Amino acid sequence: MNKSVLLLALLPALAHAAGPAPIFLQALTPTSGANPSAVLDGDAKTGWVPVGDPRDEGLLFRFETPIRMNAIAVAPCANVVGSIRLEISADGNEVATIVARNHGKEEPLDHAPLPGGEHGLRSVFLRIAEPDPSRTRPCISEVAFLMGETRLALRPPRSVPGRVTASSTLAPVDAYHPSYLFDGRLDFGWVEGAKGLGEGEWVGVHLDRPAEMSALEIWNGYQRSEDHFRKNARARKVSLEADGKRVAVFPLKDAMGSQKLALPAPVQASDLKLVVEEATAGTRYPDLVISELRFWDSSGPFTVATQDAPEREAALKAEIGTGPLAKLVDRRLSAVCGAGRSSEDASRTLKLRTNHTFVGYDERAVGGGRRKDVSDGVWVPTRAAGPWAEIELYGRRHRVETSWRAYEEAAARETDRIIGGRVELARLEDLGAAGFAALIAEWKKGPARLQAACVTDAAARFDELARRGGLVVRGPAFTDLLVERAP
Repeated sequence: MNKSVLLLALLPALAHAAGPAPIFLQALTPTSGANPSAVLDGDAKTGWVPVGDPRDEGLLFRFETPIRMNAIAVAPCANVVGSIRLEISADGNEVATIVARNHGKEEPLDHAPLPGGEHGLRSVFLRIAEPDPSRTRPCISEVAFLMGETRLALRPPRSVPGRVTASSTLAPVDAYHPSYLFDGRLDFGWVEGAKGLGEGEWVGVHLDRPAEMSALEIWNGYQRSEDHFRKNARARKVSLEADGKRVAVFPLKDAMGSQKLALPAPVQASDLKLVVEEATAGTRYPDLVISELRFWDSSGPFTVATQDAPEREAALKAEIGTGPLAKLVDRRLSAVCGAGRSSEDASRTLKLRTNHTFVGYDERAVGGGRRKDVSDGVWVPTRAAGPWAEIELYGRRHRVETSWRAYEEAAARETDRIIGGRVELARLEDLGAAGFAALIAEWKKGPARLQAACVTDAAARFDELARRGGLVVRGPAFTDLLVERAP
């Protein structure tokens, strides 16, 4: 057995040996599913399982400060048969692929290198790229980060159970819910819904048990992108009440990133209220946004574990009923046609989740390089009945353009922009053969011609595409012909 395999085989034992001080994560966030902290508990019998089609689902690990590491190790749950291929992104850039599989009695963790040995990494994202469809459902049991032969003692974020309320929330509530303040995702946040800039609006936090607090940490404004931040209103001054008594007033910087605000003296409380006293106007939208909150005690930061997510998922399922949207959520849909006349030079996917989030990937060859778009955000249904259902998207498109030139290093350019708006969806089986043929003929005459370029005979291909769960999506953010199942 070589040295690296031997080390990884011993990782479960090393986890319980005396080692480095614990490192509490700033966030450990799944794209779907529950109990992500199980991947850090050292128990092969527990793990994280995504909801629905596992492709494009994953786990985000975000650190308080850059952490030096040079490898990641992953093990599937003990009952998983087959393998799981995962794509790994470090600080937003794809850096490696890892194939996690069970290895019998030794059960080492499969590993891949990470580029964080010198300066450290702030975040790592594991995305399920391709599970074996003939095997058991993907389940990730353990994830470990290493520096040399030392396994980092990672711990999930500390939390206190509670619930969150707000004086107002911008409609639709599921796009801007106050519980997003404690979800560990800086791309989502609470948006107040009152007239004006939100001065006087508040967020209330009730903890199930009293907790000590010495500081408040706030991610002010819409942190999804610099564009989102500037276009929406931000708080300029906030006050904090504890059990009905005002304990502090804080001026805020008008800047991206977190701000830690120390209280004049520690307080013990179970009911907290954060009030917007003054606000700064956005360049386009009057609505005020706060993206994330945390509290601090003598042991460090802690968040609030809310229980509203399952209730909102149940409400969404009840709203879409058995209509066309019910057959689409939690399924990964892929484009029928690529950027040209085949899908060989491009790959596009879309996924709507029952937790109200969506993600879309669009990768294609452009000139002498490659362009990859990742679109994500929140979706809400606006018309659940068919044949054309309608949803509203609220999100961001992150684009990475990479170009290559002879004798030069690859150059990459990253941009972000706001995307969204109304999108209509219809299944081919609901449109019928005649409706599908008419739509393809219309697309080939307009801007959507590339999305229909490979469909040379709509009538001949209708039955095949309908059997594969064919879907038409049209709107300013997404227009495409998609299928759920491979040929």
